[in-house]
Amino acid sequence: MFFSSPPSHPLLLASIGNPRPYKTTLHSAGHLVLEALHTRLPQPFSPFSPDRAYPKGVISRPEKRPGPQYNPLHGLLGSGVGEKEGEEKKLEVRRLDDPFLLWQSGLLMNVSGEGVSAAWRGFKREVGADKSPAPILVVLHDELEKPLGSLTVRDGLLSPKGHNGLKSIAKHLPGEKYVRIGIGIGRPKSRDPEEVSRYVLRKCTDREYQVLVGKEIGLGVLEKVREIGTGKVPWK
Repeated sequence: MFFSSPPSHPLLLASIGNPRPYKTTLHSAGHLVLEALHTRLPQPFSPFSPDRAYPKGVISRPEKRPGPQYNPLHGLLGSGVGEKEGEEKKLEVRRLDDPFLLWQSGLLMNVSGEGVSAAWRGFKREVGADKSPAPILVVLHDELEKPLGSLTVRDGLLSPKGHNGLKSIAKHLPGEKYVRIGIGIGRPKSRDPEEVSRYVLRKCTDREYQVLVGKEIGLGVLEKVREIGTGKVPWK
């Protein structure tokens, strides 16, 4: 099963990037991947929309259905909802006891920590900060220098290495443990700061866009999220 015993951690999967007109740039790779995931989860999620409890961005929740509520991640990477194995085989699935929410920052990258901090406070209020297993914040962000579409999971408290969005999170969530998933966007030939800025803020080419919203990277992120949800976090 996707989330097995012990019970899964409640997860807030957040993306940072830039709003329009920079929504389809390499710097907004986190947003592009989160939106692609939104359309691929086996249980339908609500459209991204504002929520007073999660300011400075938009949130998406699993849609409620009559009858049992299943974990929305279940079935993409293991037995469960979404697999066809014959009616004679009973599949064990978890009820949606632990929230799994998607949140997308509406702020500019360089000040995104303010929004992430507010959303994280809202999530902990909703699920209970003392809940066991403890809730986990997962941040999707672009990662310069890494091959396009590659994924890197790190402890959020590690050095941001010049990434202004991660610096902003460190400022607004000092000492707070979280997980970050870096999405590779390659790099320009020059390391000149102005050239790097132009590179990350230019619109994605068709090829780059298809990689970032493609099935392969989506399933890769879901696999990482599954591991995080079962307690395999990088600071352990």
